Amino acid sequence: MQGNRFYPLFMHYKPKQLFEVVVNDADFEKDAVDAALFLINEQSLQSSLQLALKRHQEKIEKQKQEYIDVEKEKHEHLQNVAAYQEEGIVFSVPLGDVKHFEDRIAEEGIDFYRNDKLDGFDVDSAPTQNYYFNKKFAAEVHVIVREIEMSKVIPNEKKMVKHVEVYVLLGVIIMIGVVFKLLNIF
Repeated sequence: MQGNRFYPLFMHYKPKQLFEVVVNDADFEKDAVDAALFLINEQSLQSSLQLALKRHQEKIEKQKQEYIDVEKEKHEHLQNVAAYQEEGIVFSVPLGDVKHFEDRIAEEGIDFYRNDKLDGFDVDSAPTQNYYFNKKFAAEVHVIVREIEMSKVIPNEKKMVKHVEVYVLLGVIIMIGVVFKLLNIF
């Protein structure tokens, strides 16, 4: 290791620090990785290095899978929204009225879809939850809204939301393709 400027520095490193250099070799110069490998071999730490490499690979795989799962969940949500929007209407319900609204539509047996995350804010900046209904339930939902006298329910225009959803869906599909390409999945 004569002439390697990292060797004298790495001689004082703990095994875990040497493993970090090898595991993250893309972040280090070739001479640094070579010096770390030389010291690992010199100290007979090869089996520990293999374990560190295995753990690192498992961590990377877990992160990839978590990212794929999140993207899949987003895609499924957009498909559900698109399916309900094709057929029906969307209501933005203020959070304060959500429980009462859901109780009433459950009593009537009205089928709906909603995202479990907050969808937006109404004109008064109050958080709202979007509910998607098939057209066959539109009249019944309007009656329920009037009966329970909600503070503010905003029936959304299907055409306007539909265009936004198409652009969002295209954006998600493009992002998934880029991620797969970056992760070399395909």
